[in-house]
Amino acid sequence: MLYKFYGSPSAPETLRLLKYICEDGTIRASDPRTFNDPFEFKVVFDFDASEDVIRDRYFADNPDATDADYVAWKVGFTPQFERAYRHDARTRILSSFGVLCLTSSDENQLLWSHYATAHQGFCIGFDDSIIQHIPGIYQSGTVQYQRAAPVFRYYLDPPDIFEKAVFSISPTAGNTKQSTGSQQTDREY
Repeated sequence: MLYKFYGSPSAPETLRLLKYICEDGTIRASDPRTFNDPFEFKVVFDFDASEDVIRDRYFADNPDATDADYVAWKVGFTPQFERAYRHDARTRILSSFGVLCLTSSDENQLLWSHYATAHQGFCIGFDDSIIQHIPGIYQSGTVQYQRAAPVFRYYLDPPDIFEKAVFSISPTAGNTKQSTGSQQTDREY
């Protein structure tokens, strides 16, 4: 069984959620930008590279650019720009996906507290095969907790690696998430 915890600030809203799931047969993914875990979907950007590598990457990404364009871009690549770029890139990726979080335990007090409105909501169980019936799943698996967030080397890694880093897709571990010390039995889809 896979379990999903639900809660809302009012009894009528909780009943609406229950009807939405049980009667309408609907389950929905959450907007990952609204998650309250600061370690969820965290990526460390590494902007270190030699001048030649930086220049080569710039012209690979901007084939019609001139040397003057490169110089203007390089001057504007300040720490403030890096911060804004990290935020915008992560937000852009996260806004294009929904995340369905399930767990294999319906008895985890932390999950009841956080996701079932301080034990006032409900937990509903689904057969494991539910995942096979949800269209458009990009990636799924059990969350593996890691000590450090994945690193995206801005100038050295191919751009598609960033998306994989945001969702921490490891070829050997499945979904990864930076460890905070208290771990849950999570599965994300």
